[in-house]
Amino acid sequence: MQVKYKVKYPELMHEEVILKALTKWETLTKAKKEPYVQRHKEEQQKIFILYQESVIEDFKKANPDMSDEEVLKKIQYYWNGMTKQEKKTYENQHQEKKQSFNEYKEEKQSMLKEEQPDLTDDQITTKLTTNWKGFTKEQKRPYLE
Repeated sequence: MQVKYKVKYPELMHEEVILKALTKWETLTKAKKEPYVQRHKEEQQKIFILYQESVIEDFKKANPDMSDEEVLKKIQYYWNGMTKQEKKTYENQHQEKKQSFNEYKEEKQSMLKEEQPDLTDDQITTKLTTNWKGFTKEQKRPYLE
């Protein structure tokens, strides 16, 4: 919602955009808020998965007698005990991943549209997303830097 207001009112300061979005948010019904709430939950889950991927091997080595399920529960326990500041590193990594995909998408979108003009914007995004997910770290490197 903030992004929409920033585009609609480019002259507003950041704090004014937040206030405008908050005021609008308060007028929305629960049903209208739900897609935003769901998207937030999905983003938080992706951030947790980044954390989990970064620590799971260390947890397994430190706890060789634990089952995979017990290790995952322990990781969840540690995550739940972390402060917002401690989680910020993983939020930043998530944002960097999203930005790198967006750079790739911007670069390839018009080219794909020219090659296959019958594709809709959604089909182009789906195709680029599928390609991106299939890339190796080496193929993604130019967009990550």
